[in-house]
Amino acid sequence: LNTTYAYWLARLDYDSGRYDAAIARLRVVVQREPTFIRAYDNLGLCYEAQNQPEEAARQYREAIRRARETGEQWPWPFLNLGILLGQRGEAQEAEALFREALEADPAFAPALYHLGTVLEQNERTEDAVQMLRRAAAADPGYAEPYFALSRIYRRSGRTADADAALATFQQLRQPAKAATP
Repeated sequence: LNTTYAYWLARLDYDSGRYDAAIARLRVVVQREPTFIRAYDNLGLCYEAQNQPEEAARQYREAIRRARETGEQWPWPFLNLGILLGQRGEAQEAEALFREALEADPAFAPALYHLGTVLEQNERTEDAVQMLRRAAAADPGYAEPYFALSRIYRRSGRTADADAALATFQQLRQPAKAATP
């Protein structure tokens, strides 16, 4: 079985919520091709979906270790582990991981967004605003940075900016209206 094909079958299993099947396929992939970084990252996603955060973190760390070894510039395992650690209150390591994701891709909007939220939590407001603005610029259709900006602006008394950011967030979150013939 071709490992790339097996990987994509596992991704389909993951997208369909068949995590055990995805894990089984991904285990075969990494056994046959131990340098397949995306397979480790997706194993992490599967374990996270099964509420096994320790095993998820182990898989993300393996993907990161192999990415560092090979020099592959792929930001996802850094982002995924950073999000997991951030949810557990490990903000310092999460921040470092988001920054490393940005070394791989400086315009990676999800890493910019999550870095901004970590900076906000650590009361580094100006740095947070800068990262959130960069996230919004990197992906104009990404709504979440605008919500975070709205929250920060409102706390700092910038009501007009908060309202504008919230309006942009709401506009982006609305489902696209079907075109009428």
